[in-house]
Amino acid sequence: MFTSFQLMVGTEFVLRHALQEGVKITLVVNKVDRLILELRLPPADAFHKIKHTIEEINTFIGSVDVVNSSFCPCLIAQ
Repeated sequence: MFTSFQLMVGTEFVLRHALQEGVKITLVVNKVDRLILELRLPPADAFHKIKHTIEEINTFIGSVDVVNSSFCPCLIAQ
């Protein structure tokens, strides 16, 4: 769902739909090994890259208009 650790259009569509329907979502960060093995990032840089990705997702979640006003999307813990 992510290319180079960025939120893709298809992922945005699925997240928006799930949030509008009140479906609970779970974030799974995978391919973390690519940061170390392929991009050869030091641990601190890899951490900041992952943190930035989570912040990007949280920003997107916060921007979604939720039809059901009783549902409050929760941001992912950082």
